Amino acid sequence: MIFRSYLSDKPYGLICLPEPLSIRDRFVKKTRSRVVGELKEKHKGVSVENLCDRFGYSRQAYYKSKVVQERYIVDEAVIISAVEEIRSEKDFPRLGGQKLLSMLIGLGFDIGRDSLFDILRSNKLL
Repeated sequence: MIFRSYLSDKPYGLICLPEPLSIRDRFVKKTRSRVVGELKEKHKGVSVENLCDRFGYSRQAYYKSKVVQERYIVDEAVIISAVEEIRSEKDFPRLGGQKLLSMLIGLGFDIGRDSLFDILRSNKLL
């Protein structure tokens, strides 16, 4: 990644920001909002608009990605609690992923198989 530095009139002085990206692969899309957030916390005087511009996307996309990430965290917590509740019942202590998926869909959860397995795996419930 190519970095460009500029000297601002702010007291923190020299800041290195990446040049705008031309590659739009999946990895970059998922990590750029996290990087912008970390840079924003580290350099309080730099605007979100300027940071987003360096990464080649809009402020709106940054804030929307934050909302989506927060929603995913909340949904994951709700799904984990539902899985634990289903498995805590006497008859289903070792219920598998496919049956859990069908039960969760029956309860009104909108989740795909791969997403459910990712959540179960990351929380050691698989």
